[in-house]
Amino acid sequence: MALTTDDQQFLKGLYQKLQDRPLEPGDPLYQPVYDHPGCDDPVKELARRINYADVESRSLFSGFRGSGKTTELFRLRKRLKDAGLTVLYGPRRGCEGGFPVRFAGADPGLALQ
Repeated sequence: MALTTDDQQFLKGLYQKLQDRPLEPGDPLYQPVYDHPGCDDPVKELARRINYADVESRSLFSGFRGSGKTTELFRLRKRLKDAGLTVLYGPRRGCEGGFPVRFAGADPGLALQ
């Protein structure tokens, strides 16, 4: 079914008003996709591993634009702060580690103390 010109204009305006932005913990728009029986929450698992570790580690978050990487990092940051850790958050512009990696945009990074 073809859209009318009015329908196309309405959808164009709606599309342009949608914001692609990370959600902070507690945001009413957040959907707890891992809050189901038998579904492991990767943020909970990563926080547990960080809390138990006695050595430095690195983790890679990857996904398509708008897939929730930063939103999940914000959840991780809150969980770690609630556990008494100091968390520094800032955008990363490159990759350290001995091999070249190019990012299409800034990828967020977390540092713990």
